[in-house]
This record gives sequence, structure tokens and C-alpha cells, in this order.
Amino acid sequence: MKYTIAILALSIFLTACGHRSDAEVRKNLPGAWHFIMPSSDQNRSVFTISPGGDFTNDLIRSDGTLDFVSSGTFLVQDGYLIGTVTKSSQKSQKVPFVLRTKIVRADDSEMVIVADGTTNEITIKKDTR
Repeated sequence: MKYTIAILALSIFLTACGHRSDAEVRKNLPGAWHFIMPSSDQNRSVFTISPGGDFTNDLIRSDGTLDFVSSGTFLVQDGYLIGTVTKSSQKSQKVPFVLRTKIVRADDSEMVIVADGTTNEITIKKDTR
């Protein structure tokens, strides 16, 4: 349960934008994206997405150590992302599992996302290095 926020954020992050076409969102997703987890003493979640739709998610503690890794695939469809997590180093997390999320707004450097069933917005930023 400790990593549910990071996994949920990953699924949210990978969603499509209602103001942009699915193709535009897919085109912009490849790369590394990150966000700081506000309730976790500055732990950071980094998502790396390939052009083919595969992803990895690394949760990095504030001291720089790797906490856990997950990976899977996603499909952008009708403004939503259907993400399937197929591997997780978190032993209590049963895989595979599927998440569906929506992007509120997106551009080439930032996305604002909300998970289905919630109203909390999460801002995720694309690494530009």
C-alpha cells in the first residue's frame, strides 16, 4: 500500500489529454518524467517511457537510494490511458494490474493528471536534459 501513490501516479501520468488528440499525446510521451511525492519526505518518482509504449517507474528516496521499480505497457485511447503494470519489485503488489486515468492538460514539458475516482491533481514534469 505504501507504493500505491507512485503506481497510481504512473498510471495517471501516462493518460491522454482531453484537449489534445491521442496521437499528439502518444507522440509527446517518450522520455523521462518525474514528480516529487508530497507526502513522502521528498521521495521522487521517475517514469521512463519508450516510443513503443513500454515504461519503467523508479521510486527514489530523498537520500538517493532506489526504493522500488515497476514496469509495463500502456495504450492511449479516447483521451484515456489504459496502463498495465506487469512487473513490480514491491512484493506485496500483485501483478499484472490495469489502471485507467485521464490527463487534464498536457504540453511538451508538463502534464496535469487526475486518477479516475479522485479529484486530486498531480503535476508531472518532463526532464529536458
